[in-house]
Amino acid sequence: MRKKIKFIFLILFFININYYTLFAYDSNLVKFRIESYDKTILNTKINADTFSKAIKEVALKNNDINIIFDLQNSDIYSINGIENNIFTKYDRWLACILRGDEIIDIKKNFNINLKRGDTVLLYYGDMNKTNIISDIETHKEGNNLVITTKRNYEKWVEIKNKNWVPENITEYVKGAMLRIILPNNEIKILKTNDKGEATLPLSIPGIYEYNVETYAEEKTPNFVKTDDLYYFAGVDNVDKVTRGEAAFFITQVFKIDTNNVNKGKNFKDIDENYKYYKEIQKLFDIGAIHGYDNKTFKPNSPITLLELTIMLSNLSQDKTFDYNFLNAPDWAKEKVGRVISNGYLNDINIDLNSNVSVDIINKICDNIKEK
Repeated sequence: MRKKIKFIFLILFFININYYTLFAYDSNLVKFRIESYDKTILNTKINADTFSKAIKEVALKNNDINIIFDLQNSDIYSINGIENNIFTKYDRWLACILRGDEIIDIKKNFNINLKRGDTVLLYYGDMNKTNIISDIETHKEGNNLVITTKRNYEKWVEIKNKNWVPENITEYVKGAMLRIILPNNEIKILKTNDKGEATLPLSIPGIYEYNVETYAEEKTPNFVKTDDLYYFAGVDNVDKVTRGEAAFFITQVFKIDTNNVNKGKNFKDIDENYKYYKEIQKLFDIGAIHGYDNKTFKPNSPITLLELTIMLSNLSQDKTFDYNFLNAPDWAKEKVGRVISNGYLNDINIDLNSNVSVDIINKICDNIKEK
């Protein structure tokens, strides 16, 4: 009986070893693809548990793919002479992981863990022949936001005697997945139509966060991946955001809780029936807004960039810089400098006396979220 038990144990032991040998060695088996604008350069499978290990493995086994690493932090410096950046720039490569229907942008996290069944994807253009831009355009139709996804690129075409001429191409991206986080934190998924369009109902006031992504293994690779984008809804006039609407925006973008506010009348032109009463009261309580000397706030008046900048500055305690060239009033120079040093006004035409549009609000939101 003991011999039989021992024999069964040995069989189970060897079965376990064989199972481990057969299946454990590829527990981190992932696909690895390198795409250019018009073809698949590499399609293979490798064993790796992080993206960094995967790319190094590919670099060792493929002499025609020149990958240079940054020795200081083990990041990738360039692939075939093309330096890394976001895909919306010229001549850049993008690294990401395809996991189910999700596209995970690696950016600078090159040690991100891989899971069995993942596809590691490198996508880049030909630096000598092609520039690629993924472009997102938006416009309002009634109470809807129409988001158009297209791919613009300049393809260099060879003509006689090895002369090359540029050919500008625009492609509307069909079937791209639009992921939206609504102001109430619900997630909505849309897909673009034949014209590259998806229509988003702006049924809730507040900030909509969205991105567009798609990937398909086709003869000509179909790939789009954007950064997170933002749209502020609930504005009566998109060219002239009011002071009340700006107060609402600030509480939204900084996620300021307005459930508990001090009841009372801080401004004589605002009562509890005003739609952004809580937001204005809360910002007054924390010192972000002060109103006018006559104890009014003028919530329905268009806000200027200077006024919005002061509100943003009152929420920041960062170090300041003196920007005399901005022609700001003396009392506001430090506050304006603080907001600029924070990067909140990056890529914005700084005319402090101009009205604030929704486009400016969206860009400020983008700058704040990037910090």
